Amino acid sequence: MELSLFDLPPTQVGVENVRMENIQPSSAISDLSPIVFDISGQNGMEYINLQKCQMYVKLRVLHADNTKLEDNESVAPVNLLLQSLFSQIDVSIQGKVLSSTSGYHPYKAFIQSLLRYGSDAKQSQLSSQLWLKDSPSQYDDVNFTNGDNTNGLIRSSYIKGSMFIDLQGPIMHDLFQVGRYLLNQVGVSIRFHRSRPDFSLLGNTDKAYRIDIQQMELRINKVQVNPGVITAHNAMLNVTNATYPYNKTEIASMTLAKGTLNFSWNQVFQDKCPNKVLICKQDQKPFRQILFI
Repeated sequence: MELSLFDLPPTQVGVENVRMENIQPSSAISDLSPIVFDISGQNGMEYINLQKCQMYVKLRVLHADNTKLEDNESVAPVNLLLQSLFSQIDVSIQGKVLSSTSGYHPYKAFIQSLLRYGSDAKQSQLSSQLWLKDSPSQYDDVNFTNGDNTNGLIRSSYIKGSMFIDLQGPIMHDLFQVGRYLLNQVGVSIRFHRSRPDFSLLGNTDKAYRIDIQQMELRINKVQVNPGVITAHNAMLNVTNATYPYNKTEIASMTLAKGTLNFSWNQVFQDKCPNKVLICKQDQKPFRQILFI
């Protein structure tokens, strides 16, 4: 490549236009049911760039009786609030369920965000998802009135008085990490299962809260492809199937009794050998709170 002195780099002619399309939920948003989106594939000239699709949420925090919070109320959202709102994400293509996050979505999203992004991104790009780590050595400080958890106090300030906050970030599902465009005329359905409010909120009070999602939409990256490319793809589809390789991530859990100093776990994985294994610890109480309603 360094000695190709007489060649020009190729010009991208397969993609003619790129746009973002806002997709609304298929039904009204409810605290007690999943939020479902159906992405139509009716436009025969457009593919979908899965990696650049985003989800947007507008929400506020209320008391369980729908009254507003006080300005000095000691409650705050957890770190990476956007991803913690949903315990599980199911994705179907043409009516066939591909995979789901199996109830561990917030943990999976947090680990991926922690490892994939550097400190600069966490202080800028991830702020749209309300990434703001608890202050060092103050993880257990849930006094959000005058405590020492500085970043927790900042997160608390965003929801005081039940102010609305806007969050936006990627759909943290394996399929949406694929680097290939999804074919035209392929319908996609995405189902977001809600987490319990006490999983997404921290506080030192016994008050009950609810997270009121006023608006949620998916911002889908649509790619208009050159008709010649579409014709060539259709010809190939008559011979073989399109392939979409992706890295599959799974989370498995094991309960350990208090005071356990060592343990063994046979058959951590069932089929293919993973290229990476992470071992994390989590208190049982918040882990149980993630279960969707």
